[in-house]
Amino acid sequence: MRIYGRLSSGKRNWDPIEFNSKGKPVLDSAKSYTAFAVRGTWFSVKKNKIDRQVSESVKTLDEAKVLLNRLRALKDGTIAPTAPTLDASGRMRIADQVVQFLADTKTLDKAKGSYDKYKKYLNRFVSFYKKPYANQVTKDDILRFIDWLRANVPTRRADRQNSTIRLHLTILRAFLKSVGVKEFPLREKEWPRVTKPAKQKYSIKFLNRILARADEDEKDAILFALYTGFRRGEVTHTRYSDINFAAGKVNVSDKPEFAWRIKDREERPAGIDVPKDFIQRMLNRMQRRNASLDNLIFTNERNENPDASILRKIRNVAARKGADVLKSRGGEISAELKPLLRVDIPESFIKKIDMKKFRRTFATTVANTQGIEKARDLLGHSKVEITQMYLAAEEIDIEENHETKVAVENMWSAVGD
Repeated sequence: MRIYGRLSSGKRNWDPIEFNSKGKPVLDSAKSYTAFAVRGTWFSVKKNKIDRQVSESVKTLDEAKVLLNRLRALKDGTIAPTAPTLDASGRMRIADQVVQFLADTKTLDKAKGSYDKYKKYLNRFVSFYKKPYANQVTKDDILRFIDWLRANVPTRRADRQNSTIRLHLTILRAFLKSVGVKEFPLREKEWPRVTKPAKQKYSIKFLNRILARADEDEKDAILFALYTGFRRGEVTHTRYSDINFAAGKVNVSDKPEFAWRIKDREERPAGIDVPKDFIQRMLNRMQRRNASLDNLIFTNERNENPDASILRKIRNVAARKGADVLKSRGGEISAELKPLLRVDIPESFIKKIDMKKFRRTFATTVANTQGIEKARDLLGHSKVEITQMYLAAEEIDIEENHETKVAVENMWSAVGD
């Protein structure tokens, strides 16, 4: 079973499409295709058996890939062979179209997180929308849906609500386009506006404040996030075997046994160079935890699955009171660490600790010392423009924040009550 492209030179002239090891098509630039189809053997609903046949033609290669994945799933029994659900007028209702769209999303091998988000957001629209068909969606429907989201979908932070609404509209637009609605009823420039916060990275001093409060296992996680610039899923799905201990490099690959793969399938072409003492730290961790090369580095308490709570653990470290750390360690605190424990990290800073800021810190440091192209390569981005979005202009440090507040108090001290 494979995809064929119809050459523009003739209706009956079909050419097989080749794909590379990463699943990307290898197309001959000298050839032009007007349509795509799947040829092979799969379940025929009409004949009620596995039969050799040719699919209907589709316009794009992406549509052909969806079709191929669905037909393969039908053939191996992953999904049941069913015909589209039509109403009495012979049309498919929007709820059934959403079900079909989600099935296509799944067979296209989208990440589980993306599929779950599509499902949740589209089901919200279906529960709100009272008309039967997708092509009846109007601008007024979209505006009423935005009002409905504001009333029924609370966000953790009030300033992020517009971002959540825009994501709903983005997914809804993709769905409507897939069912033939060419133009989304509400122009993007009319969508709720989002004020983008200043991009921030951690100062070395702020990182040292957190490290001063951490034990060895906790330091492993903090330094791993800092030295690799990995996304949270990449951190938690790295095995010891992904570390080249001799060369001092770290990389990460897909882990199908955990139904996890690298975002956008953009695997880094080479490992990330890390300091020698960090390589030794990973060896020490491996020995301390009696782990093998096949083990994940960061696992849950049962040492089986990826540690989904790794970010919460880092925040808990930052929340420790300096006085409590000094008391628990007695005289084991070095003179360099004591000043870092004298000032506690405010809760407002702790809440904002996330992997993206570690990633920005890594990106900005690499770009400043080795160039933005190197940063792009190590972050696993396909375009420099994406990497530029990660470069942070603002450093986080509680000491600077404290000094600023003191300066403000002094600046206005002469003003009476």
